[in-house]
Amino acid sequence: MTEKIWKILMVDDEPSALKDPKILLENIIRASGRNNFHIDTAESGDIALKKINEKNGYDLIITDYKMPVDGVCLYKNLNPEQQKKVVFCTGKTGEVRERLDLELKETDFKTPEIIHRVDILFKYDEIVQNYLS
Repeated sequence: MTEKIWKILMVDDEPSALKDPKILLENIIRASGRNNFHIDTAESGDIALKKINEKNGYDLIITDYKMPVDGVCLYKNLNPEQQKKVVFCTGKTGEVRERLDLELKETDFKTPEIIHRVDILFKYDEIVQNYLS
């Protein structure tokens, strides 16, 4: 029986904003002892949608909010099962929350929980980097 390969998609319209977070995420996942993952990147919401359709979805989608075909538009174009797998990365959490509430009547978007999880990942990486240096 083959091990499941976890598929992760990171979306941001700035290539430089994808490189370091991708490396960080790869390092964090590998530090947990896992190698059964693949991280794709997309430089726009349009490209992300094409990749999602081509690959029959992802296990996790991490998307920027502010970009052409922004994160909310990307989210709205996903099926409900894929929507559950989206994490927004932005400094404008209030704006994202407000827009989702207005446009989607979304009630399960838990911004503080997502921020807390991402914050833990960054703290973990900082601890690992300090230990290794």
